[in-house]
Amino acid sequence: MQVNDVTVKVEVPEAGEYCALRRECALTPRTEEAAQLGLPRSLFAVCLRDAQGALVGMGRVVGDLGCHVTVADICVAPAYQKRGLATVILNRITQFIAAQVPLCAFVSLFADVDYLYQKHGFQYPVSKGMFLNRAAAQWQELRTQPFAPGQSLGVGRLTAEAAV
Repeated sequence: MQVNDVTVKVEVPEAGEYCALRRECALTPRTEEAAQLGLPRSLFAVCLRDAQGALVGMGRVVGDLGCHVTVADICVAPAYQKRGLATVILNRITQFIAAQVPLCAFVSLFADVDYLYQKHGFQYPVSKGMFLNRAAAQWQELRTQPFAPGQSLGVGRLTAEAAV
């Protein structure tokens, strides 16, 4: 699909280009290692590419696809902003959510600009949100402790011993 000389693709970006676009758009930086771990776990992703194939916009859906999903990483390179491209990304994401995510699921997002999202039905919750500040000293100390063998079978999966 072509929009404003940009190709819209349903695909996950490569780690390096993902990190570069986040920096260009002044989003919180991510390491390439973190991106390599996280990007393949996306439930859905949209990429906008220029005529040379460079990533100029993106957005993702992450979560468990049943109870909780989060809209993440929506951004458009500064040179391509003010053309309605963020709306194109969000339209594709909301189409995916409408088709694939149960109505009872909690759909969340964090954003610096709310006008775009409010136009698509997002609203401020009654409850207050929180985030875990892993830059705090107690988390830095925990990062140096080894993960106990047998605690996990993989990301988010407990072993039988740990679940008891």
